[in-house]
Amino acid sequence: MIFVLVVLVVYLFLKLYRIKRQLFHINTQLQMPDIQTVSIEFVDKSVEQLALHINQLLQNARELQSESRKNEKWMRTSVSMISHDMRTPLTAVIGYLQLAEKECNEAQTRKNIQIALERAKACSGFIHEFFELSLIEAGEYSVSMESLNLCESVCEQILALYPEFQARGIVPEFKQADGEIEVLADQLAMNRVLQNLFMNCIKYAIQSMRVFVKEENTVKLIVENRVNHPVDAEQIFERFYREEHVRKSDGKGLGLYICKRLVEEMNGHMTAAYRDDTLVITIELDKGNGCQ
Repeated sequence: MIFVLVVLVVYLFLKLYRIKRQLFHINTQLQMPDIQTVSIEFVDKSVEQLALHINQLLQNARELQSESRKNEKWMRTSVSMISHDMRTPLTAVIGYLQLAEKECNEAQTRKNIQIALERAKACSGFIHEFFELSLIEAGEYSVSMESLNLCESVCEQILALYPEFQARGIVPEFKQADGEIEVLADQLAMNRVLQNLFMNCIKYAIQSMRVFVKEENTVKLIVENRVNHPVDAEQIFERFYREEHVRKSDGKGLGLYICKRLVEEMNGHMTAAYRDDTLVITIELDKGNGCQ
């Protein structure tokens, strides 16, 4: 009798050990990043049934993930197409409003047309940003990397926006380097980044904007401007993020997010910091062929 009990205890102990070992083996497989199915080493009905349920759940998860990717791609493509289609009629609306503004002689009507024109242009700008964002998110924004004179690009964009700086009473300061500093970047994307950065300063800066270019292991473009409100530097690059006090403005919180994504497309980094009432945005890019 004692012998039978000992044999039974040993049998149960070995079975428990094998089950624990099998569960450990399954758990190890589930931690693998590209797990497709789990396998079992020993035949046990309860463990085998558990493995079948786990494999079914894994299959369902793969199907849901695949469907989610398809839906996400479809959504991005749809948004891109809708944004593109909306730009055409809106451009025509702006054209007709501009024509009506020129031909109108009545002061009040002319004022109303000007307001409508400003609203239409703001809407057009938002749709353009949204279209650009949809291309970036869908991975359809292609960049052509080349060696660019960064200082020259900065000067060109400051001059292009100088009337807007003057209208806001902002004095842009650009401390150029002694020699030419080149970066590896896409010309159109770089221009877009600079435009968005400077337009952000035009909207929210106080009195001045300072721009620096530094050449170290990489090339750093630094844009500083004083602001009259605290800025959350950790969230400033989030999509559709705007500070509470500027929610009634024309901005939709896409400009800096697009900047960051375009910089990343050019293999660069973009960061922000807020200190002493000053917002500091830094862009870091690889050196171009003209840098030593």
